[in-house]
Amino acid sequence: MQLSKIVFFKRMSATASLIAILISISGCGKKDEPTTSPTSSNQPVASVIPVTTASVKVDGYKSFKFGMKPSAVAKLPECTKDYDGLIAQKEADEKNNLQDTIHSVENNILNDNDMSPEQKADKEQLIKLQSELNQKSNKEALLSQVLSCSIELSGEPTSIILNFNDQLQLQTISMSLGVFTQEKLVSLVKNLQEKYTLVSSPSDVDMANVNKVKSGKASYFFANNSVELQIFNYNNSKYISLSYHDAGSSLRAVKEAQKGNASKNDL
Repeated sequence: MQLSKIVFFKRMSATASLIAILISISGCGKKDEPTTSPTSSNQPVASVIPVTTASVKVDGYKSFKFGMKPSAVAKLPECTKDYDGLIAQKEADEKNNLQDTIHSVENNILNDNDMSPEQKADKEQLIKLQSELNQKSNKEALLSQVLSCSIELSGEPTSIILNFNDQLQLQTISMSLGVFTQEKLVSLVKNLQEKYTLVSSPSDVDMANVNKVKSGKASYFFANNSVELQIFNYNNSKYISLSYHDAGSSLRAVKEAQKGNASKNDL
C-alpha cells in the first residue's frame, strides 16, 4: 500500500459542515414564512435579472472581518464559548490519527536492503511524520477548526461557517439561507442590490444545471466578486447560501462558479 492511499485528515472540511447545516435548516426568511416542504425545494430555478446599484466596500460581514485570526474571532459575542476542551479533544484526535498513519507506513516498509521506490518514499515520509508527532501543537490552527459561531439573520438563528487561509487569517464567511424558493431568491437579490453592485448573474445554462443536475450550482456575484449568492442542488433538493470573500478567495469562488460553463438590511 502506497502512502498516497493513506487518508489523513488534519482539517475540518468547511464544505461538509455547510451541507450539514443546510440539511438541518428549513429556511431563514421572514418569521411568518411557513416551513418549506421538500416539494418547494424542487421548484424550478428561474433567473433573476437585477438592476445594479452603487456598491460599498466589503471588508467582511458584521463583526467578522477579513484577516482576523481564530483567537480574535473566538472573542466575538457571536462565538463566545469555552474552547479549551474542544481544542484538547481535537489535539488528541489529530495525534491519534497521526500515530495510526505512522503505523500504517511502518507496516508497509520491509527493510532497508529490500525496499521498492515506493517504500523508500514511504520511509522518508515516515521520518517527517514522526517529527511532526513530536512537535508542539499549533493552538491557533486547532482553534480555527473548532470555532462555532452563529448570528440572527432575518429573525432566524443562522450558523456561520468560517474559512481561514494558510496564514490562519479569515478569508471566507458563509451561511445557509435555507431551502430554495423562487420568492426567496428574488427577495435576496433585491436586498443585496440595495447595498452592493451586481457584477455577474447566472446564465441560462447555469440555471438549467441547477434544475437538472444533482450537483448543479449557480451564483450571483456582487461588490467586485466579494459577495456570492449561490443556489445549488444537493441530492435533488435545492438550497441557497451566502458567502463573503476576501480578494484572494473571491477569485477562486468565481473560477469555481464558472466550472461547467449601504443598506440597513442584514445582508
